[in-house]
Amino acid sequence: MSEVPAETQEKSVCFKLGRHAQQSISPRILEIVEFKHPQLERLGYHVWVSHPLARFSSTQFDTVQRGTLKELDWCGLYSTVLRLHTDLYQNPDRIAGGFEMGRLIEEPRQQKWIPNKYHFCRANGYQTTDEAKRMSRHWYDYVLEDLRTRHPAAFAASRVDHVEEGIQTLIESFMQYPDNSVLIDDFQILTSSTQMPLAILALVQPPYFRSTPKVHFSHRFLFGHNTQALAMCDIVREGFIRPSSCDFADKSWLPPTSFYCRAVVPNHDDFHKSDMERLIKMCGKYGGTLSDRFVCILGEAFSRQAHIRTPQGGVMADHMITMAVDSVHGADQRWAFRSHLSKIKYVAVILHENKLR
Repeated sequence: MSEVPAETQEKSVCFKLGRHAQQSISPRILEIVEFKHPQLERLGYHVWVSHPLARFSSTQFDTVQRGTLKELDWCGLYSTVLRLHTDLYQNPDRIAGGFEMGRLIEEPRQQKWIPNKYHFCRANGYQTTDEAKRMSRHWYDYVLEDLRTRHPAAFAASRVDHVEEGIQTLIESFMQYPDNSVLIDDFQILTSSTQMPLAILALVQPPYFRSTPKVHFSHRFLFGHNTQALAMCDIVREGFIRPSSCDFADKSWLPPTSFYCRAVVPNHDDFHKSDMERLIKMCGKYGGTLSDRFVCILGEAFSRQAHIRTPQGGVMADHMITMAVDSVHGADQRWAFRSHLSKIKYVAVILHENKLR
């Protein structure tokens, strides 16, 4: 395998996504430029990568002539690309993770990312949980009355307490960053075919999402991303989900281009109730009101190729695949989608089935 200097590619596409200026919401439109991979294109595969930093000639790619991209040694490719670790992190044409942005810190005892209090502070427009609860009282009363009128069956005596708790949780979560209230179009209750309430939904204004030239996507997915309230506030404000976080000082990790979630292949256009019900039930197994990730971002992800199932290699293989392919289905049943090809639609609080009987 040899490395040669990067060359400008003629076949490129520019994606723009984010939020335009709207009252107190700061405008932030990101531009992500991608280039068609030349060697794989010659083999009949149309995959897109970020701005080229180097070109590698690999005999591995010859195997796809006889099979599929799934058969590539993605972890081996990951190890090869690690030599570009610093260059990739310094590439301005990518979406940085929350840790790089100073929004997350690592909690060493539980080995997980938690919100950085120095970012999520009053000076930046965020409110404490107690302040959000106090500020949401009148809004909660209004939304509760409206939903009672529109969805009376959801407030049956056996389930009313949990439904009201879900409404309160969703509104208080939004009020941890009050400026986002201008982005909410409607509150809804998703119910099953038997009128069982499944989730409280907030329909948010869609983000700006354009491509030049216009891209045709052959595959579409509905996704659900369970997260914490403060992270949700940033996602709604910016209009997209940032890629999974990695410590850029750790030389064994490349910067991801995708985020993890649960997903379904929809049977209908738009956000059909039956597809939403399947998605909510799946996401509820890993989040919901009784977990520490009690809000769920719902949206649609787009792909120019059929998704790839990760054969082996775990997270590293997932990250490497989504450097070239738009969607991957991991061995642990999680999905990974490129951040700049995914649009948010709803914020949900998923109700717990045992509390609704």
